[in-house]
Amino acid sequence: MIKKFFLFFSFLIILFFIFCSIFPHLITSYNPDEQNLNEQLAPPNKKHILGQDKLGRDIFSRIIYGSKISIYIGFFTVFISVIIGTIIGSISGYFGGVVDNLIMRITDILLGFPGIILAILIMSVLGPGLNNIIIALTLTGWVGFCRLVRGQVLSLKEREYIVAAKVISASSFKIIFFHILPNIISIIIVKATFDVAGVIIAEASLSFLGLGTQPPTPSWGMMINESKQYIMIAPHTIIFPGLVVMILVFAINIVGDYLRDYFDPKSL
Repeated sequence: MIKKFFLFFSFLIILFFIFCSIFPHLITSYNPDEQNLNEQLAPPNKKHILGQDKLGRDIFSRIIYGSKISIYIGFFTVFISVIIGTIIGSISGYFGGVVDNLIMRITDILLGFPGIILAILIMSVLGPGLNNIIIALTLTGWVGFCRLVRGQVLSLKEREYIVAAKVISASSFKIIFFHILPNIISIIIVKATFDVAGVIIAEASLSFLGLGTQPPTPSWGMMINESKQYIMIAPHTIIFPGLVVMILVFAINIVGDYLRDYFDPKSL
């Protein structure tokens, strides 16, 4: 019962932030970039429920508008990573040989670096910006899907129904996309769900380091970075953005854990 409550509550949290990312103006009437230097670092009050930052901007409105960055980057980056990783992993696992060896050596090199470190390296070359974050995180994210799909394809391509498809001269394209991938889509969905949470944290980390979106565009990581020097005198400026990141990532992980149990009852 408690698990179902947390699952339902997590779904509501995710849906809320998705709604905020699409219709932020329906949640708050404040302009996230509007400054009021007479109310710098003001604590939470009736007018500004989460207080104001160093420039007097409403923290709640900046969090709501900042959800667009996190949701967009999280879901879009994982979507692209799934497509690239699934296609390359399927080719590697199904055809094997030189192609498989080449792809696996590339993935080994990329996996040899911590993902966030490699993303920072790529961002230092490309420069800060929304599109560059997506490129950097995609270049580090497709590798996991590639290895996952390759392993699943290797275990399935010798099954009887695949051998039967080859006997009737079915094309490799048809075998991969109509006979193999439908049987591993659940595993891909589960990994994609957990990866969305990871990408949101990575985006916040890059923005915290100044490599993400640039001012005045609100971003949760950038809000934390801008407020770190005021943690002792105005802790609300850093607590609320950090809390929002934690809550959203926790909710996504709860949903991912449920999907893993749903698709694999043996794990219960």
